[in-house]
Amino acid sequence: MFVFPQAGLSPSGRRWRRADAAWERLQEEGNGRLTAGEIAAAGRAFRRAGWLAVLRLPRNDPRRATTLANLALADRLAGREDRARRRYARARHMWRGTDRFIAGMEIAWRSRSARVDRRLDARHLETFRANMRSRMTGFA
Repeated sequence: MFVFPQAGLSPSGRRWRRADAAWERLQEEGNGRLTAGEIAAAGRAFRRAGWLAVLRLPRNDPRRATTLANLALADRLAGREDRARRRYARARHMWRGTDRFIAGMEIAWRSRSARVDRRLDARHLETFRANMRSRMTGFA
């Protein structure tokens, strides 16, 4: 289960829109339902996120693969192994090339409220961005 960390910009490098926030909420709902053992409800949330991804996110956006992988997990937990394998295979195929997508992301800075923290954060912006890209590449 994976949800993109919110860093001010969506993974496609633009400001968050309603579709981005809705996709995030649906993934969180699905993950929460899985944790609670509500497999069917989790599947419904992930399917809604999948439709949203297809209709509103760029074709090369890794969130589309993330949704498939989460659906595959719900399928596997529900005993639908054949469907899970097909979805995992498709998600793996979609994840190819995400290194380029992640490298091209413009990761916005979110500083904390204290003035000292903001000054400290500003001095380490590139470290923050490098660490975020490294984390996202690890997911890919």
